[in-house]
Amino acid sequence: MLIALISDVHGNLEALETVLKRIRELKPDATICLGDVVGYGPDPNETTRICSQVADISVLGNHDYAIIRLWNNPKERRKILDRFNPIPRRAIQWTLNAVDEETVSILARTGLEIFWKDLHIVHASPGFPLDWTYIFTVDEARMFIPYVKGWAALVGHTHVPAIFTRTIRGLIHVKPRPSEDYTLSMDDIHILNPGGVGQPRDGDPRASLGVLKILPSKREALFRVERLEYPIDITAEKIRKAGLPEELATRLYIGR
Repeated sequence: MLIALISDVHGNLEALETVLKRIRELKPDATICLGDVVGYGPDPNETTRICSQVADISVLGNHDYAIIRLWNNPKERRKILDRFNPIPRRAIQWTLNAVDEETVSILARTGLEIFWKDLHIVHASPGFPLDWTYIFTVDEARMFIPYVKGWAALVGHTHVPAIFTRTIRGLIHVKPRPSEDYTLSMDDIHILNPGGVGQPRDGDPRASLGVLKILPSKREALFRVERLEYPIDITAEKIRKAGLPEELATRLYIGR
């Protein structure tokens, strides 16, 4: 079984279209969206609709969840927004004004945590989907490995590709190199992050795509991360014209 993994599109239509072109070439058996289709970027309605059409399985990210809550609870908007740092807060406020009812309806029909074919699918924290905890380090992975159902959790949220694996010898962290296949034993427990489509934060500005090939007869899987160049100038100019913070445009060029 071949599975394409996308996460953290964040309203970046150009990056999403580039990644989807590659997915069409791969012809996967399933495409999984790990959340945050909105936020930061200038095209939240378009990315939400497209992801809902192409993804066989989707979960909510924290930006998606915030938009649902803000839309449905106008009296609590200040309380909800105060939980975000200044730049994300401005981006979420802009996104709230930009989205339409269809986008909110699509997001509202999306779950927080899904278990499918021995895979644990969640945006951030396996077992604690509303905690929105980042998993950057071995210590952070160690907190959530015990809650992984099945042999692997598929997560996003950090915008940084990663493989965390618990074996009988301990817990290891691998930073996957682009286009390199990593063999995973299904007798171990893994947390896999494909990185961010629309706002990478690992120093590589190219859009990030995860590819998972499951080999059940061998009780193994192959995981790789592909990086794809997309027209950043177009997205950056849209961000500026929309009146979103300039930092959201400039960070696309450095992948931070």
